[in-house]
Amino acid sequence: MYNPSYFRAQSEAAVLRFMHAHPFVTLVGQGQDGWPAISHIPVLIAVRNERLFLQGHIQRKTDHHLSWAAHSQVTAVFTGPHSYVSASLYPQPNTASTWNYTAVHAKGQLHWQTNEWLLQFLDELTAHFEQDPDSPAQMRHMTDEYVQTHLKAIIGFEIEVTELQHIFKLSQNKDAATQKRIAESLLQSAYEADRAVGRLMIEGKH
Repeated sequence: MYNPSYFRAQSEAAVLRFMHAHPFVTLVGQGQDGWPAISHIPVLIAVRNERLFLQGHIQRKTDHHLSWAAHSQVTAVFTGPHSYVSASLYPQPNTASTWNYTAVHAKGQLHWQTNEWLLQFLDELTAHFEQDPDSPAQMRHMTDEYVQTHLKAIIGFEIEVTELQHIFKLSQNKDAATQKRIAESLLQSAYEADRAVGRLMIEGKH
């Protein structure tokens, strides 16, 4: 990962906040055919005994399930806002333009879990994203037959994170006036991703 020191977060807490805010990850591992095995899934983040864990589930008997069963080392990629930054906003505009972006790579060991673990996890996952205890989509409103039928098709896992890498590239290598000019330009964009990067730069949440 490209990660110069001036594009690093101010604290580990900031990295964790970013991960919580962007829980739909790209999960990458070694494939059986020589190509990477890749999937896209939501995860929950847990901390136990000062160790970080990512929890999720996937469909059984897919290429990535079979690949990760054989090769348990995986990387979860958390991706945040990103935007093109034109060199026309620099004091010397006849230089290279760039791209601002935010990302975290969580490397770790994947461990498969039991059906009992999976059932509890699905309840927690649904409650977390529904954010409404009275929602009719909560698992307590589902029939046992429905839950058990779908439970057979999926498998739960937990990744014990062994290394975290991150980059919050938000023009920190530019002077304050140029940073302000870039942020204000992005805030005027028609695209939400650009505006999100502009807000990050203005708010200093990195």
